[in-house]
Amino acid sequence: ERFLMAYRRSRPPGSGRRVIVSRGRVYAPSQFVLGCVVGFILSFVVMVAVLTYFLPAIAKGTMPPMAPTSANTAIPGISGEAKTNDMAKNSEPEVIAYPKNPVPFSSKTLKKVSKKTRIVKQGECFETDVDYYGNDVEGGKDAKTPEECQEQCVSATKCNYFTFEVKRNMCWLKNTKIGRRPGKDLISGPRNCSEVMEIRELYDEYESVTQAQQKVKEAFQYAWNAYEGSCFGQDELRPISRGCINEFGMGLTLVDALDTMKLMNLNREFTKAKNWVKTSLKFDIHKDVSVFETIIRILGGLLSAHALSGDQVFVDKALALAKQMKPAFNGKLPASKVNLKTGRTSSHTWAPNVHIIAEIGSLQIEFWYLSKVTGDPWWGEYGESIIKALETTKTQKPGLYPTQIQSSFTFTQNHISFGALGDSLYEYLLKMWILKGKKSESMYRRMYLQSIQSMMSHLLTKSKEGLWYIAESRGTALDHKMDHLTCFAPGMLALGYHHKVSPDEEVNKKHLEAAENVLETCVQMYMRWPISPEMVRFTPYMTMGTATNFQRPETVESLFVLWQVTKDDKWRKYAWTIFQKFESHLRVPGGYASLNHVGDTNSKSDKMESFLLAETHKYLYLIFDDNPAITIDNYVFNTEAHPVPVPST
Repeated sequence: ERFLMAYRRSRPPGSGRRVIVSRGRVYAPSQFVLGCVVGFILSFVVMVAVLTYFLPAIAKGTMPPMAPTSANTAIPGISGEAKTNDMAKNSEPEVIAYPKNPVPFSSKTLKKVSKKTRIVKQGECFETDVDYYGNDVEGGKDAKTPEECQEQCVSATKCNYFTFEVKRNMCWLKNTKIGRRPGKDLISGPRNCSEVMEIRELYDEYESVTQAQQKVKEAFQYAWNAYEGSCFGQDELRPISRGCINEFGMGLTLVDALDTMKLMNLNREFTKAKNWVKTSLKFDIHKDVSVFETIIRILGGLLSAHALSGDQVFVDKALALAKQMKPAFNGKLPASKVNLKTGRTSSHTWAPNVHIIAEIGSLQIEFWYLSKVTGDPWWGEYGESIIKALETTKTQKPGLYPTQIQSSFTFTQNHISFGALGDSLYEYLLKMWILKGKKSESMYRRMYLQSIQSMMSHLLTKSKEGLWYIAESRGTALDHKMDHLTCFAPGMLALGYHHKVSPDEEVNKKHLEAAENVLETCVQMYMRWPISPEMVRFTPYMTMGTATNFQRPETVESLFVLWQVTKDDKWRKYAWTIFQKFESHLRVPGGYASLNHVGDTNSKSDKMESFLLAETHKYLYLIFDDNPAITIDNYVFNTEAHPVPVPST
């Protein structure tokens, strides 16, 4: 293997050669034949030695002691990490012909290529030691940062991609189009995939914030028109098949998008949707619905529509919904699911007889505002009673709450997350402190500061490549992963800094610094792939964990808050790039699709999420508004991006 690697490196790769793939390595036929001959000779010598010396010696008990070996011995040029593709599983070598215009091959395995064209998954790194395609652009040189490498790409002719390797501060410029050539075409230079720090596609910059905001508005209208044309009054749209989803039976996308339409001055669309709410929205539905999702999306959407429009119909519908759900609030903790017609409550099938900490801690904003607009204090008092009981509940790490809790306020496990199942509890602690007058002795403020102090002490981590992330915890062990959902946290931290949540200004500054650091990592989740995956791992470099994309808003949410706090234009530039990625990779003739695998933008999933219109488009629209009617000073957003006004102080 050492001889063959040295031999093939000494020969420049030429187009039109035939190569042979064996055990995940690429060889020319002459190399492979020579390797087979050398391997046969060496194998024969070893076999003779075993038969003539070692076996008799072992039988006689005269075997000399073996020299010590290292468990970490590595063959130069071969990554120590396990291969993630399927090539290593193939026992038979397969032959591939490379003509002058190389035939694309599958990203998962080098199967025989004949008449059928195969396109590599976009943004994936395929490990080889030789760049067979050589589509480099002249001008690449050493760079200290990805930004310097990007500047080289911008100034070079025909550069569409760059690759930056932080270990050697090296920059490669590429002129291929993503998905048109094999993966190494995009990498070119780094010796294995773990060394690739950046694979970034260049996007156009916006001409003006007005132009950028108009583009976002047009994207929202495109999504809304697709929903209105096929599924008006239904919950969600299937953008590929033009079918509909009706899991809740309450016009989920319509109600979720009401305040976005009002913000964008889409008066025709808003009026039509309001009339549907007035005449057609009913709640005596024989369906078991998620209490959490119904509160943050439907109840929150109705209350926010009232806050922005002043229309009483939205308050009336919100109160009717809350009363229909009231059987879910008979206990100290809200039930996970409720049948809106019968009142029967139940747990999630995947979490029987327990409550999810994010769910019990994410109704306080909605219930507080419902009490405010109806004059009935019960709702706000119920929400606050949950937090009071939670404050007195002991945890292993002060302020960090395991994701599952029983009705007796005891925890059933030790999983702590600022991503799925835990996230919005911490966000609501801060926002309730803001809504209730920012009192220094507030329970919400006290709990929030304790939670963030523990998070920064126990979960905030810096990877080997310098990326900050909020890990998860299971007892004393850290799980070095981060959900895209966790990308709400930079916005939360920056919001706390802006409102001076800590009396110690140095603490507030540390919160802002952590916000900026983690948000840079969230942005990198978009830059290293065509669009962000659902979850990444740090082992120790950032790698794809869960490959799906669901049109999530958390990164652009934090970009909006950081923009309002710092006015640093880089946050707007990041938002514009992410918006273009949504347009490039998720937009389909019937709306916006999700992705089953972000490395393959053809792997569309037939669902347009309601929060694309409620959150993602809303935050993108607001970040490109120099004079927004809604700011982080006069409004607080619930976890579904539905704004409620902050009382005048």
